[in-house]
Amino acid sequence: MDAPTWRGAYDRWLILPQGRLNIIDFDFYRKIAEQGAPERRVWRMSWGSRRRFDPVWDMVLENSTGFSGSFARQITLNRTSIDDDLTTDLLDALERSAGEGGVTLQGNGAFLDDTKATPVTLEYAHRGKEAAYFETGGDRRSFTRKTLVSLASKGRLVATFTAGLGTRVDLNHPQPALWTPGPIHPQRGRQKFPVLRTGSSTMTISGRHIRKGARVIVDGRRVPGSIKTKRDVVTIALAELPTTGLHLLQVQNPGGLFSNDFIFFVEAARTETTANPVGTWRLAVKSKSRPDRDHMYSIQISREGDKLVGVHTRSKSRTAKATSVTLSGSELSFKVPRNSKMTMAYKGTIAGDSISGTMEYRPQDGSPSRRKFSGTREKR
Repeated sequence: MDAPTWRGAYDRWLILPQGRLNIIDFDFYRKIAEQGAPERRVWRMSWGSRRRFDPVWDMVLENSTGFSGSFARQITLNRTSIDDDLTTDLLDALERSAGEGGVTLQGNGAFLDDTKATPVTLEYAHRGKEAAYFETGGDRRSFTRKTLVSLASKGRLVATFTAGLGTRVDLNHPQPALWTPGPIHPQRGRQKFPVLRTGSSTMTISGRHIRKGARVIVDGRRVPGSIKTKRDVVTIALAELPTTGLHLLQVQNPGGLFSNDFIFFVEAARTETTANPVGTWRLAVKSKSRPDRDHMYSIQISREGDKLVGVHTRSKSRTAKATSVTLSGSELSFKVPRNSKMTMAYKGTIAGDSISGTMEYRPQDGSPSRRKFSGTREKR
């Protein structure tokens, strides 16, 4: 393979991917080496040869080899097979994959009548708004799937359809590669994979051999999106976010190979709840001069129409009207004049009947001085 895929690191039996350890020096490897290092035997070592993990080998064979999972699948249409649900399901899958550009779908067979068999080669394609099967030679007639099934049911058609590769799969069209941001060759420790969320559906990663017009593939299906490349820097924007959780990203060059699978994660939408600030809050502000003793204040918050208002109390004789009383989600902020030359600015987060945050003394001249505060709401 031309890219670091599931099966792309054939030297793992010599050098482990995360360390310079040559396992050919170990005695247990001798038997495997004497057999020619069969690929399956080498991979079984990664799960300790425990048989219950052997199905992982199927994943190794079928994923990230540069080809669609539909590649090389076949289905035959004849009088017997068309009544099998598997025929319908497999043909649905192959047509969908061909429609997305993952494979080419071509059929070889013959039209039959009472006297002769006429060879035919058909290719599935979209021309205009309709999808159909077109002859690759002769009169280049087109046939709908319904027509082909009808002919097969009457014994007038036998054809085997095979999912093949595109026209750009050769030495001059190497497999695209995707990896985490940064150089690909050095070992860089823990890798950081993209986390997407509502309002942030673009990821910047590293990549190579990505051609103009490459398609975005998520979890094996083509999805709307855009790809921009600048040297080894790849920016991929998804038109729509998939569901919350882990997903696998690939790109496919037009008529060419798929990249390796690349992990990304979609974070659950953040639901911002608005706290209720109304009530009388007892506040304890830390003292710098006497750390063992808090300054005790209170603020009474109420609503007047669609506005929040507040009255701040320092003592029985020292009350002041709060200004700029605002609530954003669960964050409450307000300002209180301490005297003619200084303002007290509060900002705190409400959690139920508790609040905590910071208060700043802001003089007209000089730098502000910050204190931590906490408080509780009086029960009615």
